[in-house]
This record gives sequence, C-alpha cells and structure tokens, in this order.
Amino acid sequence: MSFSALHSDCVPPDQRFDWWCELISQDVAPTRITTEHTGDFPAGAGAIGLGGIQVTTLSFPAIRSERTPALIRRSDPEVYELTLNEGGDMWITQARNEAMMRAGDLSVWSTSRPFDARGLRTAGDGTCRAVMVHLPRAELPFSDARTDQLLASATATDRGTAAVFARFVRHLVDEAPALSDQQRTRLGPALWELAVAFLADRLNAHDRVPPEARTRMLLARIDAFIDDHLADPALTPPPSPPGTTSPYARSTPSSGRESGLWPPRSITGAWSAAARTWRTRPCAAPPLRDRRQMGLPQSARLQPGLPRGVRNTAR
Repeated sequence: MSFSALHSDCVPPDQRFDWWCELISQDVAPTRITTEHTGDFPAGAGAIGLGGIQVTTLSFPAIRSERTPALIRRSDPEVYELTLNEGGDMWITQARNEAMMRAGDLSVWSTSRPFDARGLRTAGDGTCRAVMVHLPRAELPFSDARTDQLLASATATDRGTAAVFARFVRHLVDEAPALSDQQRTRLGPALWELAVAFLADRLNAHDRVPPEARTRMLLARIDAFIDDHLADPALTPPPSPPGTTSPYARSTPSSGRESGLWPPRSITGAWSAAARTWRTRPCAAPPLRDRRQMGLPQSARLQPGLPRGVRNTAR
C-alpha cells in the first residue's frame, strides 16, 4: 500500500480507542496505550509508502504509551522512529534519557528498547500530531551503540539539516495524496539520505555518509537558506574555498542508489483490510502550554500504576 489515510470518526465512539490501539500495534509496534478518552477517541492515521521506507502520520488526544520488555520479545520490527512533532507537547523517556518535545521538534526512539511516552493534553482541541519516519536499524551506516546516544532527545528544526529534513517531510505529507506510486517511490532515496544526514550531524559522524550524499545535503541546505532569505537585499552566494568549484556548478541529478545508503530493506505497515475503508479528516495543531502546568515527574521514571482505560495492543 503506497498511501492510506484513516480516521476514527467512521467507527462508533465506544470502539474508537480499541481501533486505534490495533492500528498502532500493526503499523508501528505492539504498545500498551492508556487514555482518559476511552468513551470517544478522536484520532487519525496515515501511511505513505516510499518504496523501501515508510512514513506514518498520527493525530490523537492525550495518551500514555508504553513498550515493555514483554512486548518487545513478542514482536520487534527493529526500527528507529525519527519523529517530527507537528502539534501539541510530547514527553518520552528511553535508555535513561528524557525529552520534552514541543511542536516542530525532532526526536528519535527505538522499537527495540522499552520506553514510556506521553502525548500531553494541550489547549484548543487537545490534539497531538506527529509524523514518524521508520528507519530500519540494520540499514543505517551507524552502529546501534552510537545511534542509541540519540534516544529520547529533542532537536529544534529551525536550522541546519534538521530544518531541511523537517521541511521535506512536511511537503511530502502535504503532497502525498496527489503523488503517484512511482513518484512516491522516487522520493524514498531523498528522504532516506536526509534522515541519515540529520543523524550524522547529531552524532558528528559525517565520515559514515558517502561524499555524494554530503554534496546533495549541502545543496539542500543552500536552497533552504535562499528560500528563507529571499527578502534580504544583502543575500549573495557564499564563496567557494580556494581550489574548489561551487557545488551548484558540478552537481548533477543522480540516483539515491549511488550513495550506498539505499535501499533499506522494505518495511510496510500491516494495515487491516477493514481499516482501509475508514476516511480521514484534518486535525488542527493546538497551541502549547508551559511544562510547569503539565505535572510531569522530574525524573525519567514514572510512578507505577496505570490510569483507567488500559489496552494491551499485542493480542
């Protein structure tokens, strides 16, 4: 399936939470989800297939999500989830790290380690929104130990490779319904390279990224800088170092396969045939609230015990 968009409003209100839990279990990973909205759970999800890489969009009210060692032993897709927070406040702890994610932040978490996360209640319609890029762990050019350094960390997307990656993801989500299967497949290598370049920047591991991919990322950053500063009368091209040629002068379109990073092993969401009939509606991004009002614990470990409405999605 190359593109699918679903919404819980076509499910009876008392069945929406169970529907959501099963969808997350199939398309992301088996997870124990808790919420106060079991009577009516307005939520949406979308899947964008890009050949060997998949993107999932999510919108949901306040929840608590846990992945336990037992659930990992039962089923593990072995992926890193590079997640762009597009609305609401989110909090996660994994591998003894803790992060509060505001709208626009990027975070990384792994399906192979236990985690505890919350999509927090916000003002407005109380909806959280996120875009998840599924990165097969075995296909990344970094060791697991090195990539795990980024777990449960938040990165702003106002500059650098984070800004380029976030901009690409937003455009991809906006245009996905209008793209053909062939067009979405051709965009897969570009998304993969941008994701790897972002991780390389965070890990200071540029030596693991092939030169061709580094050149394409440099061009993307230059394009983004120009777009952001078109109104500046002082905008001029940056000078090339002595003895080199401008990347613009020597760049030619090339296949993502030349980078040595593509393709990753194909991963696709196991969307049920029945769920494919549900339709989707957009969810607005609510304004944020200050962390002091959230009531989060100061330490990464949450208090034991679960609120009402617990569902175990691994069934």
